[in-house]
Amino acid sequence: MRNDNPHGFGRNYVSARDLAEALGYYVDWCGDTNRILVSRYRQTVTPPPAQAQQRRVDPALTEISWIFNTNPANRIAFHTNGTGVRLVSGHLIEFSWWIDDRGNLVIYHAAWIERHGLVEIENVARYEYWSYTVAGNSLSKTDMNPPFMSVHFTREIPLVAETPPVLSQIDFNLVSGWTWNIDSTYSYVFNSDGFGHRGFFPEFELFEWQVTEPGLLLIHTDTMTEIWDYTIINDVLTIESRQIPDLIFSYLRAAG
Repeated sequence: MRNDNPHGFGRNYVSARDLAEALGYYVDWCGDTNRILVSRYRQTVTPPPAQAQQRRVDPALTEISWIFNTNPANRIAFHTNGTGVRLVSGHLIEFSWWIDDRGNLVIYHAAWIERHGLVEIENVARYEYWSYTVAGNSLSKTDMNPPFMSVHFTREIPLVAETPPVLSQIDFNLVSGWTWNIDSTYSYVFNSDGFGHRGFFPEFELFEWQVTEPGLLLIHTDTMTEIWDYTIINDVLTIESRQIPDLIFSYLRAAG
């Protein structure tokens, strides 16, 4: 709490967490929906994890990433070895996961810091418990803790049959830094050796890239291959996903 008047009168500033906890509520952050959760029930329950040999995974969840329906930039991927990654607002978060004896999905991730420009959000280490269903290319999961929030994902459809032959071409017109036209703290850098990075400063995700034919860009990350149509006009790079309809971004060539 802070009082901005040296005489003791004036406006007081209280953090949302301090106020909520003073009223007996718990405050947490949901990475899937980018929302603050305020509840009378604790969201960060931390019972002892199951022993590794007792853990099991569900093959229906694994190998292909899942795209968050209301924000295609957010994704989650479950690996067969019980690890996984989330992509949330340009941040890559690692976690471990398993299916418990009641058939619920358990996700554990360590504490991490989320940065949006000059704003930092501290996410505490926690266990998450979700009931879930997989139907075709859809994943729905519901938090087992109040307020019992449900989120929905679509399986990233593999385009192996439609992927052009890998020719490892480099378009030197792409070799540059590019800043997002909506928020300049997010950028792409394409290097001439076929590597690059992207993300909100100072947190970046590494990738490999190649052009398989004029105007067709492949970006390879640790968890997926993205396929984009691209154009460069007057130092403006526009990319449009071939995998997610209507997902279009524009970037401005960085000076120098």
